[in-house]
Amino acid sequence: MKHSRILLGLALLALALASAGCARPTLVPLTYPTTLGDTPWCRWDLTITAFTDARADRKVLGDQGEGVNYTAEGNVTDWVGRAFFDELKNRGCGCVYKPDLASAGQGYAIGGQVLLTRLDKIGFNQWKAVVQVQVTLARAGEPIYTETYTSELEKPFVIATDAEQKILADALQGLVTDASLKLIDHMRLADGGQ
Repeated sequence: MKHSRILLGLALLALALASAGCARPTLVPLTYPTTLGDTPWCRWDLTITAFTDARADRKVLGDQGEGVNYTAEGNVTDWVGRAFFDELKNRGCGCVYKPDLASAGQGYAIGGQVLLTRLDKIGFNQWKAVVQVQVTLARAGEPIYTETYTSELEKPFVIATDAEQKILADALQGLVTDASLKLIDHMRLADGGQ
């Protein structure tokens, strides 16, 4: 009888540990892309202004399954703005950060709206992330270029540690890289194509 209780206790402990190991975190850290672009060379000084949040539900990132939602650990608009700052600075732009276009001064300024961030677990080890941002390039406070960029990524992670934050960072990187190249082109064109 004593052995039965010990075995039952060990079985329950093993089950509890296995259940805890399978549970995924619901609070997702917002990390920045690890690889930044270094071309083309950017020769402009510009201001990155705070992005605004146009999402209907600013707390929920997506669906983990079984009625459990992912939420962001941190401010999504700061995450997007910081990614643009880092990417453009790494490409050679002289970047500063200001709270809004009105405080940006007479030079180039970049800002916009976060329209969508979505993270869903769609299989045993498969995740999907979508990031959509409307980006505006202004000069002396006047918009000269606005475009909506969307990055959608779906992939498996054999080792799922930090899969949620990695796929979100990768989706953001795709968006920011594409947008940065076009923003640099538009600054060049606005300066007469030089």
